[in-house]
Parts: sequence; C-alpha cells; structure tokens
Amino acid sequence: MSSRLLEADTLLTELTYSYSVIFSRDPRSKEIATSLFGDDEYRLTPRFCDSHDMTTVGRPGEVILLNWESSFKEGRDPMLNLFRLYRGHFALIERRMENWKPQKKTDLWQPGYKDRFIWYTTMFALGIAALGIISVITSIISAVTGIIQITNSEPFTL
Repeated sequence: MSSRLLEADTLLTELTYSYSVIFSRDPRSKEIATSLFGDDEYRLTPRFCDSHDMTTVGRPGEVILLNWESSFKEGRDPMLNLFRLYRGHFALIERRMENWKPQKKTDLWQPGYKDRFIWYTTMFALGIAALGIISVITSIISAVTGIIQITNSEPFTL
C-alpha cells in the first residue's frame, strides 16, 4: 500500500520507459547507455529486455531497458500519454527540440530536429556551389596560363 501512496510503481515504469526511449533506439545509443551506467561512479549494468512486462524488476545494480521496437506496440513511437509523471518534462523537451536554432557557427553542421530535409537540401546546394566555385577558379587559372604561354611563345613561321 505504501508503494501505491508514493506511486513507486508508476515512477519505476516511467523511468524504465524514459531510459528505453533514450538508450535503446539504435546500437550507438545502447553503447552510450553501457558506458554511462558502467562508469565507476554509478556501477550499474544496463539489461536490455524484449519483454513489455513491467512486473519484472531487475536485480540491485541493474538498469532495465526495454528494446525500442519490441517495447512499444506495433513499432509505434512512444507517446506522451504513456507518461503521467514526466509528461510535462517531455513536452518541454520536445518543444525545445522543435524550436532549436544554431547558436554557433559549428552548429550549422548539425541538422535540426524538426525539418531535416531543408538541412540536407542546403548541404547539397552548398556542395554544388563549392564545385562551381572550384570550376570557376580552375577556369581562370587555365585561361591565365594559356595567355602567358601565348605571349611567351615564339611566333610560328613556315
């Protein structure tokens, strides 16, 4: 009854879902989870499970992470309605991600979260523009070397 009063079961479920959303999306995020939780300071072991059954609790020192594809029904993305305690926090994070703008020059090389197609189109256009600039520069160099060769050559006589 005390766990119900503290909503510990809801908290455990939401923590598990949160970790699963963050750390089980792809192999790279699983590596991040392993290195983060395996740090000497935390000494936790991530355990990736295919089960959606939340009645199983991990052993002490173990973090349960549900696999992304098998955890959520029919491969759908997790929705905010799965979270009761963290819903507001995730909504704020989602809004900040959608409104993210580059702050430094190096941020221009990172695609945004909202519309990546525009970023990829811009990078493709920049690549084409760079090739165009290189071709103009090589054309100018070729023309200048041609003019120099013509002016320095001896006249042709028969």
